[in-house]
Amino acid sequence: MDSSGQGAVGPYELLLQLATGGMAEVFIARRARAAGAGAAGGPSEAGCSTEAVEAGVTAAAVEGISAAAVAGVPASVLEAGGSSAAVEAGGADPGREPLVAVKRIRADLRYESGYAAMLFDEAGIASRVVSPNFVPVLDYGLDEGGAPYIVMELVVGVTLKNLTRPPEMLEIGDALDLIAQSAEGLHAAHEARDSAGELLQVIHRDISPSNILVGVDGRASICDLGLAYALRRTTRTKTGTVKGKLSYLSPEQAHARALDRRSDVFSLGVVAWEVLAGRRLFMGSSMLSILH
Repeated sequence: MDSSGQGAVGPYELLLQLATGGMAEVFIARRARAAGAGAAGGPSEAGCSTEAVEAGVTAAAVEGISAAAVAGVPASVLEAGGSSAAVEAGGADPGREPLVAVKRIRADLRYESGYAAMLFDEAGIASRVVSPNFVPVLDYGLDEGGAPYIVMELVVGVTLKNLTRPPEMLEIGDALDLIAQSAEGLHAAHEARDSAGELLQVIHRDISPSNILVGVDGRASICDLGLAYALRRTTRTKTGTVKGKLSYLSPEQAHARALDRRSDVFSLGVVAWEVLAGRRLFMGSSMLSILH
């Protein structure tokens, strides 16, 4: 972790940079209190300092969960130890704003219009999904420099990938429960509608154990719509381009054909098989061998 990520994005004070990778960087943050709205001061106060948050994130595991994932951040971007103490480091105080996760474009890509459009598309789609099993977008906007950011619920727990990493295996009942919850979240995304009530025709396109978060309360949540398709999305994947993780692609994804929600259902089925079997379904030493 990097403790040098302090600063602000819009009205949010950045307490701790968690990771940077791909096109994004992610922070634990808190909305700054307006002047005169209660206790004065910012993130350097006792109970919400960078040191306190970092101590919480790296604290001992809770209820046997040994790794942490922050809402909306896939394992490829974020790998960190954690526990519920990350929230207790300042988020539980009713006199303070809760801790959140802020995702923004990496500094070197921040003003490239293509990446900005992708992040805004992700925020716009995710904000239309309403389900306890889908990581919610709480806010999004532009910072003072005109760069976009997304604010998400801070979920302390693990990715399903980390929870089922060999030799660990879940009890069958627990595994089925997590898959059922994930299916609820995915269905909510598929049923997301615009302000006129029209289906957005969302297709996640990247369902995998890395994009399913399991909180310390046992709640499973789908996250990361960075590769998602939606009818009114402003950015489009080039025809013939394959998106998603190879081992979880549906046959139509692998052949860059037209997709609908059934592609995501196939991918979740692969995840379910692996969680129950304790091993990968599609393996190979090369991209070609995995796909065939």
